[in-house]
Amino acid sequence: MLTTLLIKDFTVIEFSEINFQTGFTAVTGETGAGKSVLMDALSIVLGGRASAEFVRHGRPCAEVQAQFDIEHLKDVRLRLTDAGLDDSGELVLRRLISANGRSRAYVNDVLVSAKTLAEVTNGLVDITGQNAQYTLMRREAHLELVDRIGGLVGLRAQVKQSYENYRHLESTIDHLSTLTRERTEREDFIRFQLNELTEANVQDPAEEEQLEEEAARLRHSDKIRQCSAEIHRRLYADDASVLDTVRRVQRTLESLADIDDSMARSLQELNTAAVLIEDVVHSVGDYQRTVSDDPQRSQHVEARLMTLSKLRRKYGCSLADVMARQTALEHELEHIQDSDEALQSAQVERMAAGESLLKLSKALSEARRSAAESLSRDVQKGLAALGMKGARLVVEIVPSTQGAELGDFFVGPTGLDRLRLRLQANPGASPLPLEKVASGGELSRVMLAIKRVIAERDPVSTYVFDEVEQGVAGATADHIGAMLTEVGRDRQVLCISHSAPIVSRADHHLLVEKTTDSDGVYSRVLELDIDARVDEVSRLLSGARQTTMSRNNARELLGLPTLVVAA
Repeated sequence: MLTTLLIKDFTVIEFSEINFQTGFTAVTGETGAGKSVLMDALSIVLGGRASAEFVRHGRPCAEVQAQFDIEHLKDVRLRLTDAGLDDSGELVLRRLISANGRSRAYVNDVLVSAKTLAEVTNGLVDITGQNAQYTLMRREAHLELVDRIGGLVGLRAQVKQSYENYRHLESTIDHLSTLTRERTEREDFIRFQLNELTEANVQDPAEEEQLEEEAARLRHSDKIRQCSAEIHRRLYADDASVLDTVRRVQRTLESLADIDDSMARSLQELNTAAVLIEDVVHSVGDYQRTVSDDPQRSQHVEARLMTLSKLRRKYGCSLADVMARQTALEHELEHIQDSDEALQSAQVERMAAGESLLKLSKALSEARRSAAESLSRDVQKGLAALGMKGARLVVEIVPSTQGAELGDFFVGPTGLDRLRLRLQANPGASPLPLEKVASGGELSRVMLAIKRVIAERDPVSTYVFDEVEQGVAGATADHIGAMLTEVGRDRQVLCISHSAPIVSRADHHLLVEKTTDSDGVYSRVLELDIDARVDEVSRLLSGARQTTMSRNNARELLGLPTLVVAA
């Protein structure tokens, strides 16, 4: 519910902070005092179109801020969470409009687009008035309304889930059918690639690197043998080889070490050098024996390298990628081979899902028609009490023409039906869509009658009515007041009115008062106590010339003791 509305430099209101309560609140004031400004301000902060005309003359910007208690409004809280906004059970909306017409919107202190603001606040407040936008004026809301009246939300959710399951199966079948049609061509292509990969028999992702090293040795085998032979000769085979020289030096150094112990370390190091030289001689000899100049082996290695290079170009950057591609192709071939069986299984599932969807949708449609009759009957009673005797709300239900085609029916996520509310103003007259009802007051009364019926189940927490009494008086106005009070038991109701019988029925009373001084026109909003309410209701009854009689009439309407009139 709306708890606070703060308005600053907004047309005729310089500053006003209004606190709202539960139940039915009446808003009154003389013509031109600025009551419509409240409607405009509320509409703006809920995402309505902003323009420079709302900024008070001479001020840089206008500001409207609204605070709502949304602790029990699950849909609104879910939308906040989905938008990534704070959900603490309280909603603070803020709209700034600059003198150049640009505006900024904030939700819980976070800057948002006007679109996000409107999405978050959708269904939070329902405004009914001469130029307002109404939730029930949107045709897509009519179906949900009837479903809520009939307590069909759960069944409707089952239909939606069943529909989504059916559509998923259709998508699966389309995919499998396409796969089956393309299977022969694709299977041949996969088999060709697998044969190529299988013949290549890549088992080691490092194979190419190892072959590159072997190929390098094969290409330079002559030089390798020549270098190896020279190393062997100079280190070992020659008469004056390095190893012979070292051994002669070893013997000389041994004699020296026998004389002087300080040379023992040098002898040890030379012995180590001799061992290392022998190791090198053996290593070079072993290496030389591994070097082959086999032309066939060389051709084989070069051919294998070309094969592996070709595979990498076709199937990946590395041999590991090539091996992974082979595994993926093997799995895909298995899937293709299983597609016929999967397609048949999915087709059987779809048939069963279609039967289930159609059965649920027919049950929903039947229950929906019963709920529509109940809504029409209850609203008709309300309209008669509101001075529209003979008027009837017609709930037009026609088959849907979109969705999944099941036999002779089209089924969508909301079932078999399209629904639209129409008003038959008089017996024999053609029912008109609600958005084409000419009279604003008449439309407001239709909305009030509907709201009285749906208030208990309606997700909207706050209703706003503007001059719902237009074109009626007397007993009908009293019936309107009684109905607003009844609706106010389940929902917060704000009603701008000039009718004393309606205003006197309110639980709370706000007065919009206009004053004029040398700086311009100012409006302010006051919460009236019981004495001030007597004065205001008396003014509504008799205008500026208030009398003891008019005040007694006001007190009587408010359920207060009347004053004793002197003889």
